[in-house]
Amino acid sequence: MNLPGSRSVRGTLMVLIVLLGVTALAPAVLDLRRSLEDLRGAALMEQRNQVAAACLQVVNDFAFERGRTAVALFGADKASEETLAFIRERRAGAERGMERLSAALDGLSGVSGAETLRAWDAVLVLRAESDAAMALPFSARDPSLAGRWLLTAADLLAHLEFLLAELGRAPGADGLYERVCALRVAVVQFRNVVGRESMMVASVTAGVEKVDEAFMNRLLLLRGRSAQLWEQIRQEALLSGGAGFSTALENTRRAFFEGLRPLQESILLGGAHGTELPPPAAYTKESVRALDSIITSLDTVSEDADRVVRHNLATARRTAAGGLVGILAAAVLVAVSARVIARRITRPLRDIVERIDRLRDPGASLQLSGVRDEFTTVRHALDLLDHMLAARERDARALQEANRRLAELAETDELTGLANRRRLNAALAAEWARARRDARPLTLLMIDVDHFKRYNDALGHQAGDERLIDVGRAIRGLARRPGDVAARYGGEEYVLLLPDLPSSKALAHAEEVRQAVEALNLPHEGSPHARVTVSIGMATLTPCGESRAEDLVRLADDALYEAKRLGRNRVEAAPAGAAADCPPPVAGRDPA
Repeated sequence: MNLPGSRSVRGTLMVLIVLLGVTALAPAVLDLRRSLEDLRGAALMEQRNQVAAACLQVVNDFAFERGRTAVALFGADKASEETLAFIRERRAGAERGMERLSAALDGLSGVSGAETLRAWDAVLVLRAESDAAMALPFSARDPSLAGRWLLTAADLLAHLEFLLAELGRAPGADGLYERVCALRVAVVQFRNVVGRESMMVASVTAGVEKVDEAFMNRLLLLRGRSAQLWEQIRQEALLSGGAGFSTALENTRRAFFEGLRPLQESILLGGAHGTELPPPAAYTKESVRALDSIITSLDTVSEDADRVVRHNLATARRTAAGGLVGILAAAVLVAVSARVIARRITRPLRDIVERIDRLRDPGASLQLSGVRDEFTTVRHALDLLDHMLAARERDARALQEANRRLAELAETDELTGLANRRRLNAALAAEWARARRDARPLTLLMIDVDHFKRYNDALGHQAGDERLIDVGRAIRGLARRPGDVAARYGGEEYVLLLPDLPSSKALAHAEEVRQAVEALNLPHEGSPHARVTVSIGMATLTPCGESRAEDLVRLADDALYEAKRLGRNRVEAAPAGAAADCPPPVAGRDPA
């Protein structure tokens, strides 16, 4: 077959492949540029992370120096040699960290440490004055020195916290690194607040402070802040903390909440009633243990940040190398393609055209209107293929939508539109497994329409169905959280599955359901209450031991039976600890 204009196919294809090569090179160059920018961002992130490490060293050691120096300045006697040795040790560590921090800040762009260095200079000025004062009895000291020391130290720690937060917002940093840095800042803030709280209680053991109303108000403010930070740390740890941090955080919880806090309470009680207090050395030892555990937690967060930085830097390097390889590959592809086209593309393309023509009309010659070349024929064949693929895609979408509707109908109660038993069973199994894994409570409300048979007998099943729809709508409105599941259990029975809800809140929620149905004010002559009401059985379990999801259903069903036995239109809760191998839940308390 010899087509008019076919002599230009070879040249046309060669021009086309060159254009395609250029098109391939352009995004490869852009990808390389982006990867180099990512590499610079990862390198900057690594540099900022090193600065943060130096900043943390200053925070860790200076916070100890601040507290012990303040206690010594408030003390009536001269500072002991043990106290002075402790201060010197921590002071040396803070100075080494500040030297690292100052050197690292000199080579870091985009972050100003001028205010931090200014605050450090102010600390250095007060150190000499504090050292001289600690060698004097309390009566010979400047009475304003201790307050000035605390204010100056607080200013330095505040600037260090701000610097840490600023370092966590490195250009090019990913979400995980920013979360880890935010967690690191929260732990630093928690350590500083706990240090201030510990210092206040230490002043009681030293006889400097009295446990009066003003003292307790200041202490409670600090404790409220520490509780807020602790909860923030726990929540952030679920998103960004590693396994090592979880272990360190548990050690901190034991050292602080189970070790230091009870000792503080005994000191406060003794100070308030004038009884004998524990020796200051014992309290100092427990305080240092708790604060050191927080620093260990902080070290594990920093290790997580280091891992993220190293991973991002390695990834950026691999991406940049891949970009270079992509450019070389695109250039080689253009050269090889041009050679292949010159020798091997034109004839196979003509063979393809002939085969297309034979498949379309066997035995007939190629008949095309307009420009008669191989591209036109291939384009027509591809148009036909496009139509076939588009039709197939439409059919596939229709089938997918039909399957989705079928799956939705299979999990939805036809009358009320709530979840059916199939969907409820799946949700119960999933939430039970999740509650067991996280040691969180799971609540189930079993809800039954009171005297519903009388309603059906009096008004007919159609009216009964309408009431079931009304009740289901009210129950659905109280499944507010993403994990809540409102389902029809069968007949006039409904179920409300409430994950992560302790029994105290669940009981209030169940009462809200009962009131919502009663508030519909649907007449029911066969009921003693003259309106449609529901009885509710509530059960809450934290999965443990050999307990199963069926235990939760059984407990809720038993509680429902008890509610109906006691007169209906009421909520009854399953007794605590009714499931085997499970400790009884503590009423009114959320799990820690």
